[in-house]
Amino acid sequence: MDVDRLAPLVLIVDDDPHLCRLLETVFNRAGYDVITALNGSIALAALRQGIPDLAIVDRFMPGMDGFELARQLKNRADVPIIMLTASQEKSTIVSAINSFAEDYVTKPFDHRELVARAQRVLRRFGEIPVQRGRELVLGADSRISFSDRVAIAGDQSTTLTSTELRILSVLARNANRVVSSTALLQRVWDPAEEIDVETLRVHIRRIREKIEPDPQHPQYLLTDRGVGYRLVVQTPQDSATALP
Repeated sequence: MDVDRLAPLVLIVDDDPHLCRLLETVFNRAGYDVITALNGSIALAALRQGIPDLAIVDRFMPGMDGFELARQLKNRADVPIIMLTASQEKSTIVSAINSFAEDYVTKPFDHRELVARAQRVLRRFGEIPVQRGRELVLGADSRISFSDRVAIAGDQSTTLTSTELRILSVLARNANRVVSSTALLQRVWDPAEEIDVETLRVHIRRIREKIEPDPQHPQYLLTDRGVGYRLVVQTPQDSATALP
């Protein structure tokens, strides 16, 4: 998968079709690919096209509200979320930030401000939009499908848990760079869960059993002792070098 040529994918979910069309145009002009959905069910179905790099979700929608959609998105992968809300109630805003959202914007809003906030969130989460494609290639014998929620090592395909997907998506966003254990704990688990480093190590070991041809001698999910972990992802240059 050519990670250098992918534009970030933004999922916009709002029950106002006019606003969806407007934001699609605004983000397209800013250099993003966009998927729009008028409700939560459509948004979840759209994940078959690829996990978005950022979701912009309306707080109040009929059927599945923004909080429930955000919860389900977070269960799929490390998707940063900006919540749109018409509410001026501080309790609603604080609840959104504490629960699922990285930022919020109160309607009505300036479209340029929303794009700027999106850019800031994406910079904080990692600049490489690698969750989009059907498969993330680690090497000739290992790959990950975020859409199908599976890891393929050799001829074995194994289902990934929600926690494993979130860990991998954090690492994938920062492909070939070390992500600290502290950052992983903060991004993958709710602070109220009080998860420690040892629990993270257990999940890392289980992931290696699914993505590594030889888990005892990992090639793709590497440890930087005392710091954190690095996911080695094949680049287009690597692919070209490997060709006969």
